[in-house]
Amino acid sequence: MFSSINQAWNDAVARNRLALKVVAAKLLALLAAYGGVEAVRVPRAVHASVWRLLQPAESALRRLIFIAARDVKVEAKAAREKPSEEKPQALKRRAYKQHAARPLPFQLFDPRKRLGEPRASTLAPRLRLFEPNPPFAPPFLPPRRLPQESQPVPEISARQLCRRLQSFAAALEDVPRQAQRMARWRVRRETSKRPSFTSPIRRGRPPGFRKRPLYEVDHVLADCHKYAQGVMMEQLVAYRESRNTS
Repeated sequence: MFSSINQAWNDAVARNRLALKVVAAKLLALLAAYGGVEAVRVPRAVHASVWRLLQPAESALRRLIFIAARDVKVEAKAAREKPSEEKPQALKRRAYKQHAARPLPFQLFDPRKRLGEPRASTLAPRLRLFEPNPPFAPPFLPPRRLPQESQPVPEISARQLCRRLQSFAAALEDVPRQAQRMARWRVRRETSKRPSFTSPIRRGRPPGFRKRPLYEVDHVLADCHKYAQGVMMEQLVAYRESRNTS
């Protein structure tokens, strides 16, 4: 029974990993005209299109890594001691530049939901006055539009978006290594005295989830979330059995 369940999970990881590679190729194609993952500024519409697919793809990949790390065992490492002596300012700058040049590591846990009072809206009310144009013209006539000069398409920064896409593509190519990271993260959380949360999968709907799927990545996320919930249920049953036997 357990071998069949493990085989189903392995098949789900392999199947959805291929589907996510197709999504990553589409995202890279959207940014190809602006420099790919090295793009600095892109039109706002392109940024929104990439983010619309990248957010659910990241959630699906986290669940794939969580499923792949279900049987990975690692040992807890001792905390590193901070050096007592101060580093020179030049070495600090060099270390900062090297850290900034590294690819952004893929985030293994879902962002937590914000609880508390909702943030106040800063948008002003939209008021429209329906007046005839020109004056004293029948109100059913469409307003006369004056010719406008072509304006440049507004662009926004894409550095953070490209770094996230780059880390997503790198993690997708090496899921076993990410599963090792997930296992080490889980051990650190379990051995911590006061962890804020212990599960990388947050309760409720995953980030980027759509109740009515619009894209192929929405179906991939729903499938990955279903199998991740199965892994969580198995871990909960094993934990309860260990508590009863002890």
